[in-house]
Amino acid sequence: MNMNPNGKSRLKPRRMKSASFLVACLALGAVLSGQPLSRAADPAAADDYEPLLAGQESVMTATIFSPQGSKRIGTGHQRVEAAALRNGKSYFRCHTWTEGWPQNLDINEMLRKEDKAIYHLDDQPNAVEAIALVLPLKVGSTWSSKTSNGTMNGTVVEMQDLTVNGKTYPKCFHIRTVAADGAFTEDFWDAPGIGTVKSDTIFKGGARVLLELNSFTPGK
Repeated sequence: MNMNPNGKSRLKPRRMKSASFLVACLALGAVLSGQPLSRAADPAAADDYEPLLAGQESVMTATIFSPQGSKRIGTGHQRVEAAALRNGKSYFRCHTWTEGWPQNLDINEMLRKEDKAIYHLDDQPNAVEAIALVLPLKVGSTWSSKTSNGTMNGTVVEMQDLTVNGKTYPKCFHIRTVAADGAFTEDFWDAPGIGTVKSDTIFKGGARVLLELNSFTPGK
């Protein structure tokens, strides 16, 4: 989940995922819609880089840096809450909010997961579905997607071990999303069994948002 200090947002993840870049009850949604259950309805596999299960929650240190270099540290939350149907498809409702920022965010969005991609939908009438992430993750993979915030171009940069808040997460995928209009560049790192553990977004004009995982509660 990309968090804009000016109050706008877009999914990445796993967003915070995560997202949020980073998500909710796909099993229930599939049953209600008459669709077959996807693998996301089962307990998250240890090698699943984008788990999508009811009840999972990420809590992150959320730091805003101004173009002048000052910073404000808050807390970011992302939680999977409920399933819903949109246009005959089952989605997870993902609730993202912040605490301790000058202007806190409180956002709901919809996510669904298939074998080849994770899809994002704003939780509002007439929203258009967009690709959030192409699956399975592989170094060198690229994609482009049109969203309500413009065209986004994504790349899986590399796999690496990453230490965040004193904990090392092995075999993380480093993913980069760039807005085609130059509005921002986001680098984020997804860990197996968790999703996004770090996100670093730099906006045009110099503002920056850094998200670093403090705790993760798996879903069921």
